[in-house]
Amino acid sequence: MFGTLPPIRSAQAASGGALVLLALSSLNSKIAGMLWGLTFIVTAILAIRARPWPPPDALDRIARLWVVATTLGLTCWIVSAALWDELYPQYSAEINAGLRLITGALAAYWLTRVVRLSRSEMGSHAITFAVSIASLVALLVALLANNREQLPSHAIAWAAAIGLMIVLLVARAADSTQSAPSRAVAALGVLFGALAILGSQSRGVYPVIAWCVAVLLVSWYRRSINRGRVLIASALSGLAIVIGLAIAIAHPSDPRRLQEAISSVQQVRDAQQYNTPTGARIYLFTLAWQTFKESPWIGVGAQNRLALIHGSGLGESEVRAASLWHVRDMGHVHNAYLHHAMDGGVISLLGFLLPLGMLALMAVRLRAQHPASALQIWGILFIHALTNLTSVNLAHNYYALMLVISVALVLVQARLAGPLLQTPR
Repeated sequence: MFGTLPPIRSAQAASGGALVLLALSSLNSKIAGMLWGLTFIVTAILAIRARPWPPPDALDRIARLWVVATTLGLTCWIVSAALWDELYPQYSAEINAGLRLITGALAAYWLTRVVRLSRSEMGSHAITFAVSIASLVALLVALLANNREQLPSHAIAWAAAIGLMIVLLVARAADSTQSAPSRAVAALGVLFGALAILGSQSRGVYPVIAWCVAVLLVSWYRRSINRGRVLIASALSGLAIVIGLAIAIAHPSDPRRLQEAISSVQQVRDAQQYNTPTGARIYLFTLAWQTFKESPWIGVGAQNRLALIHGSGLGESEVRAASLWHVRDMGHVHNAYLHHAMDGGVISLLGFLLPLGMLALMAVRLRAQHPASALQIWGILFIHALTNLTSVNLAHNYYALMLVISVALVLVQARLAGPLLQTPR
């Protein structure tokens, strides 16, 4: 698979080991860390040994976009931390996350630029199978966990990482150029991952299930001769989702924590009571937005952000202080956009937005020759943009690792699918 770099047996062993780690990556963050770290080390060695590199092709230039985005993002976060004298010790996770992102982006770039994997349907199917196994492992983890705190990482970040896996799989399941067995394996992986997300009770990640349903229905609609039947199926799917939500909301045990969210909003509205996860978010969103408006360019720094959160309600009435005790236990504002805006103003926020924009550009450039890969990138962008509305996922190592691993998998599968046509620089 790897040609002459390194010898065939070593390459096969490395590929097999990477696939095993990928299949087990939803079990423990350290396994994902091993996959990330070993891939970076091996590809760095190969990149050094391979000089001079072969001329870049279109996929190389697409992979380079991700390196540029993560580099600029990390630069913004370093500048922001330096302005507030928070480079060392660090009071936020941005720089650590940025280092994980840029090293993962470099590994992905070297895989496409230097290793130059040969066209291999078997290799591509093996990746799909490994990701599907990871989704199955995630479902088993969710079923065996007694509560959300027993999941391998923070529940929202873990569920978002599983979401990154299933958007990769649903694009493969919807790809008519794939074999029926490969599409079936991918579809099963989507089902396992969706159930794992529901089991995590991470409400901010639930929309990924709607994304997967929409992708499959649109794919079916495009391929179907009888499109009326597809429209009926789409309507029935929407009705089933609405009924499912109604049942979940009405169920006394509130298995998906939907009643809790509705009740929390009512408590905030009626009694200014913020001592629930949703209530705390409402307060923190307001606090972050007001702080950003006061210092939009450079923010207030991570130390001041922590001081503002931990001091919420203190110095006010006892009733007010009591209504905010849960807020004072928080470490960030549970919205990545507002978190960066509060910590470092436009500078830090730009560091977060640049990778989002670059993912969109990568998807556009992949679309002509690799529509399935483009759809995978759109799915990653959807997950990254959506789930960070109610969390700061990059504060958790596992999510940062799985984000760059997911992008790397897209690029590797695109390379395995065959060469891209040359495009202008």
